[in-house]
Amino acid sequence: MQPENEHLRSLLTELFSAVSQQFFHILLLRRTGETELTPRFVEVDDEDFKNTMAIVDLLVERRASILINPHSISPGFDVRDILSAELAMERHLQVVFEQIHVESKAAKALVDRATKMRADYRAWLERELAARPSIRHQAAPETDAALLLAQLLQLMEQAMVHAFQYWHAGKNNDADTAWQTSGAAMIYLTALAPFAGSHFEDSRKTVIRHTGEISISDGFARDMALVEDCDVMATRAANEAHDQSLANLCRRISADCQRLATTTRGSPINAKFGYSDTFSSFVRARETMMRI
Repeated sequence: MQPENEHLRSLLTELFSAVSQQFFHILLLRRTGETELTPRFVEVDDEDFKNTMAIVDLLVERRASILINPHSISPGFDVRDILSAELAMERHLQVVFEQIHVESKAAKALVDRATKMRADYRAWLERELAARPSIRHQAAPETDAALLLAQLLQLMEQAMVHAFQYWHAGKNNDADTAWQTSGAAMIYLTALAPFAGSHFEDSRKTVIRHTGEISISDGFARDMALVEDCDVMATRAANEAHDQSLANLCRRISADCQRLATTTRGSPINAKFGYSDTFSSFVRARETMMRI
């Protein structure tokens, strides 16, 4: 049997995919004014995100290595695409969760939390999808920013893990820097959300690829290296974008990543667009998110 921590790492990878796709879908639904559907997505995303953080916390507490496998998301564009993409993700998770086996009380609680709402959520998605006509009202935007989206998602995940690792090591200032960096990536992704969706049948995926174990031995340097990569990707996306508003946004992200890359370890991040008080304190965020 595979070691329990390996099963938890598999669960972590899948939940990262789920919460990232849900995140985009919530923003896209709000853009379309779908007020009836949005609360259900928010409910599931909130629970999955808190559980994702709890799994990271447990693995770090156990001093287990954290390896996030390549994973992908396929955000939908209009309401039917969004429902279809969510249902596809949930059917994938159903298969994956059947292969997760853990023994400890702590791990069982996390797996149970991940699985308990899924059957009801799948059934709800199926009902909502059946009630929606397959009518196309407009074309989805071109995915000029696909590589940038993938790079920012990697930064968001990696820096979040680093925040937990630094906190458990008693390095609260470093944890704050990492958490703020993860938050900056989330803010950039929020701004890019309108350009993230595609029609479901196009099957365009954003693939997030982590390279090696995530640890704090070189954590800050790796986060800043990813920030520099995001700057490069944002500049490329701005130069290649067909949509002028996307080009302008990518230039704004690029400029802010250049500021962010000058951050010093253990200090508040040097960013304007990407800074938010919401992400200023990791201790505060952990206390809020870790309540089960």
